[in-house]
Amino acid sequence: MKPISLPIALRIAGQPVVLIGEGEGAIAKSRLLRARDAQVRYVGDEPSLVEQFGQAQDSPSVMVGARACFVASDDPDTVSRAVDMARAAGVTLNVMDRPELCEFTVPAIVERGPVQVSIATDGTSPVLARLLRARIESWLPQGFVRLVDLAARWQDRVRRGTANLSDRRRLWEAALTGPIANQAMAGDDAGADQSMQSMLDGQAQAAGEVYLVGAGPGDAELLTLKGLRLLQQADVVLYDALVSQDVIDLARRDAVLEDVGKRRGHCPMPQGAITDRIIEWARQGKRVCRLKGGDPYLFGRGGEEALALVEAQIPFQTVPGISSAAGISAQAGIPLTHRGIARSVRFVTGHLAGGSLPADWQRLVDQQETLVLYMALHHLPAIQASLLAAGVAADTPVALIQNGARANQQVWVTQVDHCAEAAAAIDPDHGPTLVMVGQVVSLREQLGVGTNLADATARSWMLNA
Repeated sequence: MKPISLPIALRIAGQPVVLIGEGEGAIAKSRLLRARDAQVRYVGDEPSLVEQFGQAQDSPSVMVGARACFVASDDPDTVSRAVDMARAAGVTLNVMDRPELCEFTVPAIVERGPVQVSIATDGTSPVLARLLRARIESWLPQGFVRLVDLAARWQDRVRRGTANLSDRRRLWEAALTGPIANQAMAGDDAGADQSMQSMLDGQAQAAGEVYLVGAGPGDAELLTLKGLRLLQQADVVLYDALVSQDVIDLARRDAVLEDVGKRRGHCPMPQGAITDRIIEWARQGKRVCRLKGGDPYLFGRGGEEALALVEAQIPFQTVPGISSAAGISAQAGIPLTHRGIARSVRFVTGHLAGGSLPADWQRLVDQQETLVLYMALHHLPAIQASLLAAGVAADTPVALIQNGARANQQVWVTQVDHCAEAAAAIDPDHGPTLVMVGQVVSLREQLGVGTNLADATARSWMLNA
């Protein structure tokens, strides 16, 4: 279907605008008009609008000199009269939920200071426009307005200091998508101004930086807004095996993607080599996103990489992610803690460096504590024996959750004395498996019915379009 309207930006500050109608639609339109300092002539009986604007006469004279007319009413007679008056006066018209009567439509709007992004569907689907608006809201952080302020401060100086339009465009692209942009959005105006001056003076070489980003447990909608912003501005993305494809697909189309994931029995790039690779890319002036499943500092070895970056004097940011334990347990319908059942939670790696098991199981055992085991599936027979030997009741519930927080999530509920047998039936090559031990697992029978991943496919277009 070809578009039939042309999006425009209409200045209505100080201009008379007619608003006719009552109810939520009229109130919503009034907020839109007040935010733009329009002189509203209100025709209707909505008490809050009468209080704000007074009550204009319901006659053709209300249209004289008006810039536009908005009609928000379900009453056919009100709509018909408003349309007749507006058309007789030559006033451009918008009628809520009646696209066939509209001479213009009002888009869904994302605002960041003077920057406005509008989404219009020719009046055919306002709901779809609002859904798209929600997606764009996530792309444009609230701090984005500080970039506008930066551009305003430097517009004249950049124009005077650059020889031609191409140089100016390259300078602005570098400033608004790299470290200077991060300084500005963090509120460091002095640092951003200093960096801009250095760039303008030709003193600054392209500076690399690193983002240690937690990708969450799998569902792309659980990625934080800051993580999404940095992922989408990265030149290079180094991602783990635990990061879902839905999250990887959110990277820029022209970004270099490198799989540096370690899998059981297969470690093509040891941790030291990964760290060296991060530093190598950053020293080439690239923006590097180190994308990790869950949270970078919870069994993600993000601390090791951060220390190496400090030593190499490379600037970096750490963006926390929803941990696998928090995200997966919620999607599986299992609380980590619950009054009267579990007063604490403990996160434990299922194997140590070199493949050995933790030795202090006695210290890890508490009937009122939830035990969450990462990377434990392969060692579950030995873990089962250790738990029983430490005094854990044989009938303590256990959940094995494979591909948690993803559309293909599977959950097996068993108990300690049968968990090794249940683990043997799970193919580890089909995805990562989290193990939860504790009485909270018994709540899944009630809470699991409220957990629905079936809409993941329906939501994927919003994330991957």
